[in-house]
Amino acid sequence: FSVNGAQETADGFLVNGADVEESKNNGAAVIPTLDSIEEFRVITNTFDAEYGRFAGAVVNVVTKSGTNGLHGSVYEFLRNNALDSRNFFDHNKANPETGQELPGTAIGALKQNMFGFTLGGPIRRNRLFFFSDYQGTRAVTGVTTGIINVPSASERIGNFSDIDATGYAALTGTVRGSD
Repeated sequence: FSVNGAQETADGFLVNGADVEESKNNGAAVIPTLDSIEEFRVITNTFDAEYGRFAGAVVNVVTKSGTNGLHGSVYEFLRNNALDSRNFFDHNKANPETGQELPGTAIGALKQNMFGFTLGGPIRRNRLFFFSDYQGTRAVTGVTTGIINVPSASERIGNFSDIDATGYAALTGTVRGSD
């Protein structure tokens, strides 16, 4: 994201005060799970001297820590095709024997589970603590119709006039760069 008119690469990302930027794209290389975040700040101007090398924004994330009491959480995010509607551009499949449309077949396979836990507590009371988290993602996605448009043989050599084979009108007109 761009802040204060600076380039996206001018933003800084910190986790617990440590720089976690990727060296190539300047994005965040370490992204904590949502349940492990205690607080975050997005500083966009009037930086302190410690943030002096960033022209855009500084995103500072502080993670949770262990305490004298045992605490934690468990979560799951579920998404599947029973909860989603079909894509507007997808068509129901046809019965190969009768050619009749089969209702409800335009939705492709979709199973997505994002799950995890956090756990924190004491190792030695008032002295030493632990905090741990885990997040797993399992996803299965599929095409909805099995019909995938590919260029015809004549289109692959540059001839786009075969509307009968492809079902698409021929490309006409002139494309101008700038007028």
